[in-house]
Amino acid sequence: RAEAVLLVGALCTVGIVVFAGPIKSLDAIPDAPRTLLVFPLPFLLWAMVRFGPLGTSLSLLVTALIAMWAASQG
Repeated sequence: RAEAVLLVGALCTVGIVVFAGPIKSLDAIPDAPRTLLVFPLPFLLWAMVRFGPLGTSLSLLVTALIAMWAASQG
């Protein structure tokens, strides 16, 4: 249970930083890649290996909800 709580906390923290954090350095470059989008990947892989399909699905749901929340905030 502690590992699941740690995974959700880390995924939420990284998701908020990636999706809601302002990236001032990339705004000046028109076609710059958003490399921050790969930061949630290790946590999704962690969920896949340790918690199976249910953990992976819930982790993807959390990531999608954070991305939708950040998009609705502008």
